[in-house]
Amino acid sequence: MSFESWHAFYYADWQWPWALLVVPVFWSVARRVGAPRQRDATARFVSIWASVFLFETMLDPIAGVVAKDASEAVQTAVSLFFVLAGDFRVYSLVFVLALGVGSLGRGLGLAAGATAVVPIVAWLVNQGLAAGLDEVPGQVLWLVHETLFVLACFGLARLWLPGHGDVSERPYLFRVLGYAAGYYALWASADVLILANVDAGWLLRGVPNQLYYAFTVPVFEVLYWASAKAESNSSDQSAR
Repeated sequence: MSFESWHAFYYADWQWPWALLVVPVFWSVARRVGAPRQRDATARFVSIWASVFLFETMLDPIAGVVAKDASEAVQTAVSLFFVLAGDFRVYSLVFVLALGVGSLGRGLGLAAGATAVVPIVAWLVNQGLAAGLDEVPGQVLWLVHETLFVLACFGLARLWLPGHGDVSERPYLFRVLGYAAGYYALWASADVLILANVDAGWLLRGVPNQLYYAFTVPVFEVLYWASAKAESNSSDQSAR
């Protein structure tokens, strides 16, 4: 299989959407077989969260393909919805687990508010750039969004989490935020290369795509299982 450019490789049908669906489809089956028995409300929330966003993750690239022949307004609406859903996926897990499932409404409310901040600020920055420059490439808006999300993850991890919520959940949530910051940082790096007309930027962009679409839900769920098991073992040893 050969491609005349990495840009062509990136937009090949097998890479988008089919390669993004392999792991989620596998995980949708594997988690039913290998998932530990849900012992408490937090574990049940994580299981429901994973089910919802596993479906959303698989729907995202498929919806993009379905909408590619639609009007520009429809394509923009579909793209915006899934960008917001992808960010809400991270924020909802962080805020609900940090505050506790007993504060589910508050956690989801904070997640919804946080989800709106980065795209609004990114749009305002892009508008400011457009006002001062003759032309702003479309990739710039993505780059600003990606950079701001990385900063948001670090801000939550360093400034918000240490003073809020269940101490036992913090190591897990630090990993969640670190993983999300990682794929956004890779996207930003790829977009810098793309804006510099480096074709390999499209190859690099395929890496965070896999981390975001294919691996986020499985990784977050497995990390939670491991964290819960470690905490349970620690509690059992303390009780002896």
